[in-house]
Amino acid sequence: YHIDWDGIQLAGQTENGAIGITVNGGKAVSKGVELEFALYPVENLVIRGNYAYVDAHLTEDVPGLLQIEGKDADGNANKVDARAGDRLPGSAKHSGALGVTYSYPLANDARITANWTATYHGDVLSRVGARGFGEKIPDYMTHRAFIGYAQNAFTIRLYADNIFDKYAYTAIDNDLSRRIVNDGVVSRYYARSVLTPRVVGLETMVHF
Repeated sequence: YHIDWDGIQLAGQTENGAIGITVNGGKAVSKGVELEFALYPVENLVIRGNYAYVDAHLTEDVPGLLQIEGKDADGNANKVDARAGDRLPGSAKHSGALGVTYSYPLANDARITANWTATYHGDVLSRVGARGFGEKIPDYMTHRAFIGYAQNAFTIRLYADNIFDKYAYTAIDNDLSRRIVNDGVVSRYYARSVLTPRVVGLETMVHF
């Protein structure tokens, strides 16, 4: 696919109060490819996967697009220019998943199913081109598995999410110019959203 943007909307801040707003970011392009496959090597076993590549960047300079903490010599808000070629925030260049599912049939239309899926999420920028105290949010991989029993409309599963208890942060609130540390404690003006830790549970479903 190939998408041309004119006046793409990006996250910005007000000059007074540094309140989050949406601003027009000029022209940009988003292009890439998405692939999916399914393999059936033996009876009752299926291997599924997908991969996505995204190249999303500005195609023109945008003066004063980003604002950072503080004032310039004239007392105005500090602004940072964005440049053509700067990668857009919030989109991973590479992402994908690979899953293996085995399903074993039982009597009376019952079935036992087991699955293991690994998911990869590539690094993401918090601000255009990581400018204006933006950050590159590192890539990470998570694993999920379940084993379940199903009969007619009833299903019960024992599952585990984030099996290896991977620690990763997925989003940034504000930017590093507002990251103030007092006695080892980071101020509330800067924050990171983190990945949900390992979860193990039992779920049931009834289809009507």
